[in-house]
Amino acid sequence: MRKSLLAILAVSSLVFSSASFAADLEDNMETLNDNLKVIEKSG
Repeated sequence: MRKSLLAILAVSSLVFSSASFAADLEDNMETLNDNLKVIEKSG
C-alpha cells in the first residue's frame, strides 16, 4: 500500500512540475495538503 501511494505521489509531482508549475503552485499545494489530511484521517 505504501509503495503504491509513494509511486502515485511521485508521478503526480512530475505531472505538476511539467504543467504550468509557477502559475498554480499555491493552489496545488493547498489541494495536496487537504488531500493529505484526508489520507491521514483514513489511515
